[in-house]
Amino acid sequence: MDDETADIQSIKSAVIDEFLGDPLTAKVEAAIFISQGRYFYKRLVETNPPTYRYKCLSPHSLRVAFNNTAIDSGWIAPGVVRCGCSWGGNWAVMFVPPARHWIDLSAIGKLTVPLPGLVLIGLEKEYWLCAVAVEAFAPDAVCFHAPLPNIYADLKICWGENKPPAASGQTISATWELFIGSQFSGELVKGKSKQKPYQDDIRQQLVELHRTSSKRYPQPERSLLPIGRATTIDKLVQEYLLDGID
Repeated sequence: MDDETADIQSIKSAVIDEFLGDPLTAKVEAAIFISQGRYFYKRLVETNPPTYRYKCLSPHSLRVAFNNTAIDSGWIAPGVVRCGCSWGGNWAVMFVPPARHWIDLSAIGKLTVPLPGLVLIGLEKEYWLCAVAVEAFAPDAVCFHAPLPNIYADLKICWGENKPPAASGQTISATWELFIGSQFSGELVKGKSKQKPYQDDIRQQLVELHRTSSKRYPQPERSLLPIGRATTIDKLVQEYLLDGID
């Protein structure tokens, strides 16, 4: 007896028989079982006495069967480079290219400063932000700590009283606008730069960039603080969104 035949023999006494006798599931006429990576379809063809038919299904045929309902992503915001659904819910990734931004530093004032490329990663209502030293998005780009306050060492954004929307390809742009348009406090200002004296307070660098009307963030690959050992965007997405984190 081969493995497929043995699996079908075991499925013949599977729990679908119990379902059929339960008034709450009286309409259950078929079920799909998984055994050692194979998929088996069990269907009731006669009720008196109960008679079943069995069929081994391929992953492709299952995918086709469950994709009969149309799925439409809707209009995805500019800059969205990836989105999907995994263990923790819906997620999205957005690239913000290097540019000058208006920011509001609490107790210092409103500044216009250049920032390096930034990558916003969202899973439901949790968001992480990192910097990259590239002009255009690349999944293998090395990640750095973003040169901004209010971001924890694990890259998670501290939102304070703000309530970001759940992540998706349609909402992550609004989440970015909420973040960059918020008032930044004096919290979480250390460990954002390799350059002195900005190591202890990144706000000092932001003030200097504003004072000198700098057009570009200076030498991001040299001044920004890297995350771990050659951590890339692709690795972050795998860890935070696909594998799951504590």
